[in-house]
Amino acid sequence: MQPSELYFHIEDYLLFCKSKNLARKTIRSYEQTLKLFERWARDEGIDNVDKITPTIIIKYIRFLQTRGKYEVVTNDNSRCYNYPENRTDLGKPITATTVNNYIRNMKAFFTYG
Repeated sequence: MQPSELYFHIEDYLLFCKSKNLARKTIRSYEQTLKLFERWARDEGIDNVDKITPTIIIKYIRFLQTRGKYEVVTNDNSRCYNYPENRTDLGKPITATTVNNYIRNMKAFFTYG
């Protein structure tokens, strides 16, 4: 599958974060959050960053609040070595703290540059 325009914006943002010498943990958190969002957006038919509105973000947040842990991945091949089916918390609700972290990371991305 061809990468979306949003994907390239995310990659640019991650390069920017690296150039600012942000902590590796911070960059990994941004990457995970943004690539999960990009996967969801692509599945929703949204591939252009200009199509993302506050309403789209709210729809995504609602999606996060209803999906279970480890039910969505950015790369389906990762299931072959991460074995989410062996996790005891598979499918359990994502905590409010995690959702808030995703929101914070997305806010940083959408206010960048």
